[in-house]
Amino acid sequence: MNGGETGLLPQAAEPAPAPTTAPTATADPALPEGSSRFGITATAGPLGASHYLCDSAVCGDLVAALPASVLVAGRSDAAGGYAVDMSVFLDALMEGAAKLKGREGIAEAASLPMWVVCRMLGTFPVLEVLLGEAMDALKYEVEAALVKAAIGVDVVHKRSRSRKSVNPKGELVETERTEDVLEKAAVMDVAAAKYFLTNRMKERYKDDGGQKQAVQINFIGPEADL
Repeated sequence: MNGGETGLLPQAAEPAPAPTTAPTATADPALPEGSSRFGITATAGPLGASHYLCDSAVCGDLVAALPASVLVAGRSDAAGGYAVDMSVFLDALMEGAAKLKGREGIAEAASLPMWVVCRMLGTFPVLEVLLGEAMDALKYEVEAALVKAAIGVDVVHKRSRSRKSVNPKGELVETERTEDVLEKAAVMDVAAAKYFLTNRMKERYKDDGGQKQAVQINFIGPEADL
């Protein structure tokens, strides 16, 4: 060992501490604070990461760039405007999509006039994209429900019952709890099965005039069980 050398390996640098603040939007603001477009004025800065859609949605970066609040001017000088909180509006948008009502559902959930909702979607195209994505996601849920109805599923119903009484201290306490479980098999819905097969497997279950004769689905007769 040469002089001056300690023979110790250099220690690795300690990792930098994790940031404690939430990440901010990387996209440019859709409407900078104080600016106006189509009668809508941004009254706050970008939404940032304060809404759950900024983390989970495909268009999360664009959602994060939306102003946190806006003022929608009235349709006339005499009419008053509407202050819209963007977080509340995004929640109303998802609720309207969940009810399959579209813009009408958004107006109902946000307690806003239809013209305000239309102005918001027209000014911020990402809202229209987000509404379309939410509606598309519901289509898969409807399809899954159709498949379950077509093949039949086991349905379990549970009902809980409790009995309460007053103890010597005058307190109402639960003395007994029972649970009834009812299992029921939902039979196959032939109409749902036919609808699903003839629309999703047309090459096999529909005769489109080709060379190959397709399989026919009958409700009666010996082929009813196909």
